[in-house]
Amino acid sequence: MTLLPDILAYIKQEFPAEQHGRVTTLVDSAVIHDGNPAGPRCQRAALVGSHGSLEHLERLIADLKKDYRDVIVEGEYEVREKKLLRMQDLNQLFENKLNNIEK
Repeated sequence: MTLLPDILAYIKQEFPAEQHGRVTTLVDSAVIHDGNPAGPRCQRAALVGSHGSLEHLERLIADLKKDYRDVIVEGEYEVREKKLLRMQDLNQLFENKLNNIEK
């Protein structure tokens, strides 16, 4: 699978240059529980949820194999007032929403 341009741009923006190759390989080779490749939403959720940490990204990529929904929650949702609230829709391209990502 080839990564979408918005995902590649996000990797370049959020990770140190020396990690770009490893991050790209991890995200590009990510699979979900049934062995199918992880789609763009799951890839984006893993990247956002990692907060620029290679180690956290590795864990999230591994989590995709167990239950991709956990990774989507980590990337798209926040707990506020003891409630899980969706903060962003990672079905959308990063270019359409980079300014909306809360860090």
